[in-house]
Formats: sequence, C-alpha cells, structure tokens
Amino acid sequence: MGRFKVQVDEATLLKAYRIESLEPQEWQDVDHETIDSLAGGMTSSASSTNDAASDPLGLGAIVDVTGMSMEQKAAVLISSKSFDPKAFLSAVHPDATYEELAMGIRNLRHSLDSRSEAIRVLVEENFDRFVSVKFSADVFLPVLENASKADKLRSTLAVFERSKFFFNLPGSLREAVEARRYDAAMRDYKKGKFLLESKPGQLLPTSLATAQSSQSSGSTAVSDSQKRIFDKVWTAVEKVMSEMRETLLDQLKEPSRSVEEQEKTIEILLELDPSEEPIWTFLDGQHKHALDSLRTTNEKYIQRLNDMRSKHNSTSVNQATIAKDLETCIISLNEERTSEQVIAKAYGWEVWQSIWDLLKAISEVVVSSLPGFWKIARAHMNGKFQRAAPPTTNRRSPNQCRTMALDIVKQYIATVSEFFNVSDPAVKSSPKLSTPNIDPIAGTTAAFVPLGTNSLTSAYFLQKILSEIAEVVHDVSAVDISSEANQGLSNLLVSARWKFEEVLCGLWERDAHLLNRLETWELNKEVANTTTYLTRIHKFQKHNTTGAYKIATISGSGSGGGRSQQKMVPPEFTSKITKAFLDCLYAILDGFIPLATEERSESLTIPTNTGVLDLKDTDVRVLLVISNLAHLKKTVVPNMMSQLETAFATNISSDRNTALR
Repeated sequence: MGRFKVQVDEATLLKAYRIESLEPQEWQDVDHETIDSLAGGMTSSASSTNDAASDPLGLGAIVDVTGMSMEQKAAVLISSKSFDPKAFLSAVHPDATYEELAMGIRNLRHSLDSRSEAIRVLVEENFDRFVSVKFSADVFLPVLENASKADKLRSTLAVFERSKFFFNLPGSLREAVEARRYDAAMRDYKKGKFLLESKPGQLLPTSLATAQSSQSSGSTAVSDSQKRIFDKVWTAVEKVMSEMRETLLDQLKEPSRSVEEQEKTIEILLELDPSEEPIWTFLDGQHKHALDSLRTTNEKYIQRLNDMRSKHNSTSVNQATIAKDLETCIISLNEERTSEQVIAKAYGWEVWQSIWDLLKAISEVVVSSLPGFWKIARAHMNGKFQRAAPPTTNRRSPNQCRTMALDIVKQYIATVSEFFNVSDPAVKSSPKLSTPNIDPIAGTTAAFVPLGTNSLTSAYFLQKILSEIAEVVHDVSAVDISSEANQGLSNLLVSARWKFEEVLCGLWERDAHLLNRLETWELNKEVANTTTYLTRIHKFQKHNTTGAYKIATISGSGSGGGRSQQKMVPPEFTSKITKAFLDCLYAILDGFIPLATEERSESLTIPTNTGVLDLKDTDVRVLLVISNLAHLKKTVVPNMMSQLETAFATNISSDRNTALR
C-alpha cells in the first residue's frame, strides 16, 4: 500500500488556525482576511495554484515553490498581493536571454488580450444579467450598509446599556436625595461601588486596540483612559453622597422628626461610615435643643407673664372688689354646667392663664423630646447603632446617655421650682398652730399669685397647673430613665402640692374674713327665719375643701384631677387642710358680729309673712343673726364637719365641740 502524502503550504495553515506564525508563544486569534498579512495576501484555491505553477510568460518554465519560504512564495506567485517581478524573474528565469524575455512579453500581452476578449464576449452574452445585478446592487447595497450600521449600533447600545446605570449614577443619586429617598440612593450607591470595584471591564466597550493583545502599550493607554473616566464619574458620586451625609446629619438634630425616621437615618449613616458616629450627633443635638428650648421657652413666657401681670396690677383692687368677685363665683355654683366657666374667668384669670401657658409650654418641651431621646439612647446603651472603632480611638461611653437625659429632667425641675419657689423637701410634717398675719388683699406671700384673685378661681388654676406637673411626672417616669430622675420628679410634685396647698389655704382664710360682705339678708324660703347667706357659707367651705382635697391627692401615677375613687390624703396634708377649714369657720363665725352690731346708714326692708322688716333696726339684724347661728350650730356645721371627716378619714370631734360650744 502506497504512503499517503499531504502537502499543505504555510499560508493555508496560518489562515486555518488564525495564527501569525507556525510557532506562536501565546494565544492568538488573527483574521488574515481583514488585516494586511502575507498569509492573507496569498490565494489558496486550486485554480489559483495551477495558474501560479505555470509560467505566465509562456516560456515553458515551471514555477516550483515547494522549497520556498512563505515570504519568497508571496514575492514569486503572481496571485499574491505581495508579488515582486524582480524576484519572479530571478527565481523562475534566471538564465533567460533578452530575446526570450521579449518573446515572454509578447506572450503575456497576447494572454491578457485573450482574457479581455473573453471577458468582453462574456459581458455581451450576459449583458442583461450584468444590468440586473448592477441594479440590484445599487438598490440593496445601501440597505445592507444600513443593516451593518444598525448591527454595529445595536452592539454599541448593548454595551452602553450595561454602562448606563454607572454613568447616570451621579444624576440619579441627586434626584433620589432631593426627593428624600435616601434608601434608594444608598442602594444605588452600593451597586455602583460594587460594579466599579469588581466588574470595571463591563462598564466600557473593548476597543480594537485592546483586542490586539500584541500591542500591549496601546492596551495600557486605554486602561488608563478608562480609569480617568471612572474616577471622574465616581468623584461626582462621592460629592453627592457627601452632601447627603451632611443633610442626614443635620436631620438628626431636628427635634420634630419621629423616632422611626431618626433611627433609619442613623442606620443609613452607619452604612456610609461617616467620620463621626451618627448616634452622638443625634444625642448631642437633641440634648442641646431640649436644654435650649427649656431656657428660651421659659424666658419667652415669663416675659408674657410679666406684661400681663403689669397690666393686671395697673387696676385698683380692694376688699370690696374681692368680695364682689367672690360672690359672683359662689352664686355660679348653683349651676354646675356653667360654674367652671364663671370661676375660670374671675378677677386675675389672665395672670393665672399666663402661668398655665408657661408651665404647659415648658412641660411640652420635656414630654415631646425626652421619650424619643431616651428610646434611641437606651437602644444605643443596649448595643445598637454602634460600629467598630480602631483601638486608638477614644469612644464615648453609652452610659453617658443616661446623664444627658437626667440633665433635661433636672433642668425642668429647676425651672418649675424656681418659678413657684418650692424646695425639696418643702413639706413640713407638723404645721405651725399659729396662723401668720394674712394680707387683706394678697392673702398669700407667694409672688406668683395674681393680686386680688379669689380662692375659688385660685383653686381651679392650682389644680390645673398641678395636674400638668403630675402628667409630666407620669410620662417621664414611664420611660424609666433612672431612679434619680423619678425621685427628683416625685419630690417636685410633692413640694408643689404643699406649696399650692399653702397658697389655697391662705386665700381661703382671707376670703373667709370677707365672706360676711355676701350677706344680702335675703330670707331662705326652705329654712324659716334664716337667710340665704348660710347656703353661701356652705358652698364656699365645701368648694374650697374639695379643691384642697384634690390638690393633696394629685399624683404622678395617673390622671390627677379625677375623683372616681376615694384617695388617701397624706397625714401632713390632712392636718393642714383641717386646720385651714376650722380657721376659716371661726373667721366666718366672727363675721356675724359686725352684721348685727355695725351701724347701717341705708334702710333695707325685706318682706315676711307677718309684715316688713327694716334691717336698719339693729334688733332685727340681731334676731336674724341669732337665728342663722342657731341653724349653723344645729345643721350646717355638723354636716360640713362630717363630710370633712369622711373625705380625709380623720376625727375632729374635739374641734367639733369647740366650734359648736
């Protein structure tokens, strides 16, 4: 059997395996048809090979290229793009004479003429086909060119579609920040950072120069160019995120934002890893705002109060005007639906309202800022909102949060204590038996009390103010900052109760000395031989006793104004209120004497079943006073004392005997 022999030239191998040489040193992928190479310039078809092996000069020589290199073949073969006539003559006709070469030229011209004639005949015979083909080419060539352009454009768009997110990132981040969609901005920022760090090659199309791995210097230049582009885009991204950081840090200082919003902001800032811990930006900002607000709010409302007090003090007041105002309030007690409205608008109410507005405003600062502050602070103390810090960094202790919250509580206590002039402890377990001289107009030494205000109106506002303090005590104690904070607020409430009790008792006794001015000598239709003055005495004592009871029982454990169930009154308050009740009762009894003995310049007659009584007559007044006192001793005073003993769970039998003696 004969040996199978296959001869393949070098150009064919290079084009088949898409390599530049038969001994490549690295992976190559070369398209010889699209680049200017020796292998690409040599035709490998059978017909071309036969033509190349024959002598184009017709001198009978054989073109033998089997032993030639690819460069020599490219220069000798007439089918090669690199054909060289000098190399051809040297290789094929090295010994030809001039006459032979001249004959070869004639043969070559004749061969070319023959081929031209053959082409002419071919064109003539197929002219209509050539026209048709030409027309089709003219029609479809632009279409094919456009299709090629479209393919290239689609390929480019596909590449830039992958890059669109990255290059649009600065603008999309700014839009998200301006729309306060910080979660979306953070998500896109992290995605862009991931692409830049792990997949930068997918962000820009690979150029032809990069594909040619042999041109390493060109590839490096393109890489540097891409890096500059990436750096420019990412610098814009970091600028937007830096602005977002500053915006979020400023928001942490805003007191009006909810706890949930602030927690989310802290978490976003922790993801951004700012230079300072965001939790302390929040805590420091809210701590400072709360303390500043307490100070500025107090100053603002103190100024308003002083202006109102100056206006109030510009009007003259005396015992007669106080008594008249007191009478209006006592009469209003006959109508429960409207009595509170009348009492709340009595003389001096504008000053009382200003005091209430002051306390309400500073209380609002505490209850609106402290619970949210402490919720986030306690979460931080429990390990939340923390990030790992380098060992050399001096980190603030989370326990400092408790001290900051306590600062707010102490500032509130100090502000309230200073205004109402209360101290801790202000309660005296054994009040003095002797009663200090009562100012006939002021009725109390407390500077905050409006001049000339009556005891009923004072009781109304004192309860209202104390209930507000109790509500703050309840709300702050509920968040459980510390035992020190709870104890301080509890002491404040106890001291305020005692102070307000002293104020009310002083005004109560002053009004008791003025109560006889309310005697109109109007006969009581229900109790014979008595006047309606006894009813006013009973309402006066009952209302002030009830007010004193409510002040004594207001606590920070819940709502302070209600009386849905019996509450225990502390012993020291029971002693003080009981003493005030008895002192006022004695003052009222003493007030009957001038009713009977004072000379009356005017004549006042009252009709009776038996005739008309002239109150200018002292004997008439004495008889009515005696009758009123008898009814007081028999009915009114025992009833009032029984109600007092029941309400305060006390026994005043000895005082009862003294009063009824």
